[in-house]
Amino acid sequence: MQAEMGQRRDEYMDWLKGAAILSMVMGHLLTGVSEGAGIFNVIYSFHMPLLFFVSAYVEQAGGDKYAGGRWRMLGKRAAGLLLPYVSWSIVYAVYKVSFHSITPGSLLAALTEYEGNGLWFLLVLFGLKVLHLLYWEISDRIGAGGLWKPLLILAGLESVTAAAALTLRIPFLVNMVSYAIPYFAAVLIAEREQIDRCVRSQWVIAAAIAAYVIVFPRFSFYDTGWTTQALRIGLSLCAIVVLWKLRERGTLIWGGDSRQNGAAIRKIFHGNLSAARIFLRQTDQPPRNRVASGAFVRGICGSGCHSGLMRRRCGAA
Repeated sequence: MQAEMGQRRDEYMDWLKGAAILSMVMGHLLTGVSEGAGIFNVIYSFHMPLLFFVSAYVEQAGGDKYAGGRWRMLGKRAAGLLLPYVSWSIVYAVYKVSFHSITPGSLLAALTEYEGNGLWFLLVLFGLKVLHLLYWEISDRIGAGGLWKPLLILAGLESVTAAAALTLRIPFLVNMVSYAIPYFAAVLIAEREQIDRCVRSQWVIAAAIAAYVIVFPRFSFYDTGWTTQALRIGLSLCAIVVLWKLRERGTLIWGGDSRQNGAAIRKIFHGNLSAARIFLRQTDQPPRNRVASGAFVRGICGSGCHSGLMRRRCGAA
């Protein structure tokens, strides 16, 4: 399977990433909107863990190309993830206070605060990339083995991260604890065929669906305690297992016909526009701002059909 993945781009992972990104847009539009509370909770139960899962799977499946240059790879990840984060944090600091009132303290707060910093996930993802590199380095030193060695290494990395989160009480570290498990699950799926076979099992799929149905009523993203973190881990893993089963069909859409795929993408965009309408109906913005916000949302959603994979899919329909 991995040899095949190395020869061509894994399009299914592109579909998963696109679905997670579009879900994120819809979820933000429905934040605090009572009419869309149910959809909001479904989206937030898995969408960011799914993005981290895809990132880890792609990294691990193509890990051979980093042999001998992993630290250089980490440098590239730092440039791609930390530079946008730091740049936005500075903009955010300027936005919160006037330009002339910027101080080292306000800049530090913008870099370390969780609330309000919309690119927090870049910092969390970079932290997970560091853990991924440590996993590779430790694996090389202790040698290849059965499944228990990777599990012990990943459990050790997760435990160290959890201990740091409890000690330092940094929100980003707390998020790394919950997002690391789906991330590491992708590492094992990419590397261990027995794990891949396990999550494709009909019994595992049935158990995942049943667990989601049982656990979901107890989940609320607005509760940010450790219980919610644990529930999100479980719910996201259940969703990922089910989505991985669909991988056997080759695409996210049944059948894989290009016209069906293009139609499905348009439906996702329409879903985002429907969420925008719900948001605009219930917001307390002045009418002029509502019109501007609606135009902005339509522009953002519509622009998806003019770039990359979306352009090919929408153009085919």
